[in-house]
Amino acid sequence: MQPQVFQVIKDYIAEGGEAATVIEKATVDALTSLMAIDSQATSELILSSFTHHHTTLLDRLQNHPPLLYQYLHAIITAQRRPGHEGEKGGLCLSPKLHEKYFTLMCKYSPESVLEYLQASDSLVSLEQCLSLCKSHNLTDSTVYLLERTGDLSGALDLILHDLEANLSDLSKAYAEEEEPGAVPAAGEFYTLAYTAKERDFFYAFSYLHTSVHIHSHSHPLS
Repeated sequence: MQPQVFQVIKDYIAEGGEAATVIEKATVDALTSLMAIDSQATSELILSSFTHHHTTLLDRLQNHPPLLYQYLHAIITAQRRPGHEGEKGGLCLSPKLHEKYFTLMCKYSPESVLEYLQASDSLVSLEQCLSLCKSHNLTDSTVYLLERTGDLSGALDLILHDLEANLSDLSKAYAEEEEPGAVPAAGEFYTLAYTAKERDFFYAFSYLHTSVHIHSHSHPLS
């Protein structure tokens, strides 16, 4: 039922005439509602038939951040497709909108951030991307950006911090199995009645952390 709505709109617009004018006005009035129904289909409709209403939709979506992210994502995804000749339908997103898009991605689609950064050069500055990734605790993306800026020591420190946090969580989980409520000290591990594979993994993980920590202090990065 929902896909038919968008096809009907496209058909009327393609025919032109007075009916197309009426349908266009009704569609523009209902843009926010249509985005809530199917953000992808609405975004494609704007890109194919209503690019002149791009600014109107942006204004209306300011109070609906998830929908704004989905709309900007549709535009930028279309522009980054292989063989695309330029700005989709003449739409030109300002650096400010690219920054808004990246900010919203960090919040609503954090799993997409690293791939986005690796795919091509972002129009958002490295410093701004790094600040946003740090504020949203996106470790993988932050490490990647630190490496790009040449801060290898900062990247290694963050990896070690994240590894130590994971080890601490793992240690607590094992300790809870042995004695509910017990909290192991930092670096303290328990030999429990787990399978040999589980114990091997646990101690290998601990050994990896210790080895990297010692190496980073013995061979400081410049």
